[in-house]
Amino acid sequence: MNIDDLSALAPAGTTYQSLRTQFGEPTQQQASTKDGQRLKTITWRNIKGQPKAAIIVSFIKNRAYEKKLTGYQTNQVPITLAVYDDFKIGADADTILNQVGLPNDVDNTFESGSSRVIYIYEQQGDDHSGKVSLTFVNNKLQAKEQRGL
Repeated sequence: MNIDDLSALAPAGTTYQSLRTQFGEPTQQQASTKDGQRLKTITWRNIKGQPKAAIIVSFIKNRAYEKKLTGYQTNQVPITLAVYDDFKIGADADTILNQVGLPNDVDNTFESGSSRVIYIYEQQGDDHSGKVSLTFVNNKLQAKEQRGL
């Protein structure tokens, strides 16, 4: 599964049954409550043969409202401080993806007709490790932060 598959995985309103039909039996299920609503969280592991990768989808009233991809190892372009500084608030998410590649983690939440997506890039170097977090609302960069670049 690639990032494009993830983006199509649970558009707002996708049902659990349709995802189960597409991806098979989940590896984990959890039930809880949020704001008085019954919440179900489903996890599929070992994505594209990557044992540390997982897709986690949360449902309210059998409809997806949040999805996450974690632990996905990509062949991304290293993000230097200069590259990070070039990320402009208001930039289109696809522009940034084309520039630096796929993130390691994605957190996508659908609420009140809008989408909030957070991309996390983690980099390991010989003498440092860096982390970049980019937050998009309705496909536009709203916030960015970095550590260790």
